[in-house]
Amino acid sequence: MKPQQPQKPKLDRKAVGQRIRQIYIESGLGEAGFAKRVGVSKDMIHKWFRGVNLPKPERLEIIAKIGNTTPEWILYGSFSPNLDTLREANEKMEHWKHIAETQKVLIESQNSLIEDLKRQIADQKTRIAVLSSLNNNSRPR
Repeated sequence: MKPQQPQKPKLDRKAVGQRIRQIYIESGLGEAGFAKRVGVSKDMIHKWFRGVNLPKPERLEIIAKIGNTTPEWILYGSFSPNLDTLREANEKMEHWKHIAETQKVLIESQNSLIEDLKRQIADQKTRIAVLSSLNNNSRPR
């Protein structure tokens, strides 16, 4: 079974048209300038304004750039829920990244201590062996 993709909100063509109109007005390009920049006729732009048609994805990208926004905002009117989700995920990821880095430092420190202890034990074994051999050699037979 395929995992379900999050569903996008239903498109409201008239609301899309209003957002395109808002970008058009704020751009100050005028009808002819806006139409030329987007690469369509003035009639097509008016169809978008009324919600009769929707722009093709490549046109939507151009309109979004003109409006300094995203195609998602033009189509759905909001991108903040997605941004909030991404921000939360990023914060959690940074938190866990920090924990992982801290654990790495602790593990490296523990490994270093273990190696030091191994050296100390080896040194102690050597000393014991030397003392033992000295002790065995100094005993009367």
